Amino acid sequence: MNKGGFVTIHDASLQDGAVFESVRGTSAYLEAGTHEDVEITLDSPVEEDTTLIAMPHQDTDGDESYDFVDSEGADDAPYVADGGAVVAAGDVTFTGETTTTSMDEETTMMDEETTMMDEETTMMDEETTMMDDEDGDENDGASGGSPGFGIAVAVLALLGAAFLARRR
Repeated sequence: MNKGGFVTIHDASLQDGAVFESVRGTSAYLEAGTHEDVEITLDSPVEEDTTLIAMPHQDTDGDESYDFVDSEGADDAPYVADGGAVVAAGDVTFTGETTTTSMDEETTMMDEETTMMDEETTMMDEETTMMDDEDGDENDGASGGSPGFGIAVAVLALLGAAFLARRR
C-alpha cells in the first residue's frame, strides 16, 4: 500500500451491493509499504462455505482509524486501479473447526484444500503497476509508491490466513 491504510474482509454480500453491511473484519492501521504476518479478526466466525473478499483501504483522513463504514464511505476510501476498487475474492470451505492462527503459519501450512483462490481476483493483474493516488492520478513511479503486485500478494496472503484460521 503506497499510502498506508487498512485491509478489510467483506463477505459475499459485497457482490450484491452491500458495501457497508458486508464488512466482516478490518486490520489495524498499516504503514505505507508491503506487509506480511498481518492478522485480521473477523467480527463473526465463518460457519458455512462462503466467499470472502479482501479490499485494501486508504487512511484518507489521516487518523489511523478505519472510518469507512461509520462515515458511510466519506472517509478511508478503497485503493483503486483501472477505475475500480482493488479486491481479491477467495472461496472458504467450512470444516466445522475454528481457531485462530497467525500469517506466518499460513505460508507453510496452506494446501489446495484449505483455500481455493478463484480467478475473480480483479484489478491485480500484471498490467496494474502502481496504485492510483487518492485524487485519481496514476503514479508514474517517481513518487516512491509501491508496485500494484505488492498489494496483490499482501491481500492474497491475508485471505489465505483468514481461510486457514477458520479451517483450524
